Amino acid sequence: MVKFIFVPFGNALKVIAENMIRQQIDTACIDDHGGMTRLTLNVG
Repeated sequence: MVKFIFVPFGNALKVIAENMIRQQIDTACIDDHGGMTRLTLNVG
């Protein structure tokens, strides 16, 4: 299952870490979108 989360860049790594702990993410990709960061989380 892939889900997208938009967050301010400063929060991106924190969000990835929290989600990895909670949901065992397989991969996480970060794309910058004009000040916002799109996290692409591939949840196993």
